[in-house]
Amino acid sequence: MFKHTGCDAVMVARGAMGNPWIFGRIIDFLNTGTILPPPTMDEKRETALRHLRMVIAHKGEQTGLLEMRKHFSWYVKGFESASLIRQKINTARTAGEIAAILGFM
Repeated sequence: MFKHTGCDAVMVARGAMGNPWIFGRIIDFLNTGTILPPPTMDEKRETALRHLRMVIAHKGEQTGLLEMRKHFSWYVKGFESASLIRQKINTARTAGEIAAILGFM
């Protein structure tokens, strides 16, 4: 967009939902001109669980689980059986259950 339109900035908006890597990828592209590969499924799983742990530390497990449901929908986008994974996450009652659903237990 910078070269094509001469704009001074671009807006990431919903592109950041479930994709916190986008900022580093943009910075790397602007600095080097290379496009980094997208995160792997394992990186997405690990980041989603890290995000969950941080929210739980701040707000407690019950509130954290409820608030993270929408974020997990974005994190699992593109996963095989994503619809089933979202359904299971939305009925999970503990962080351990979510870790098991994502394949970490």
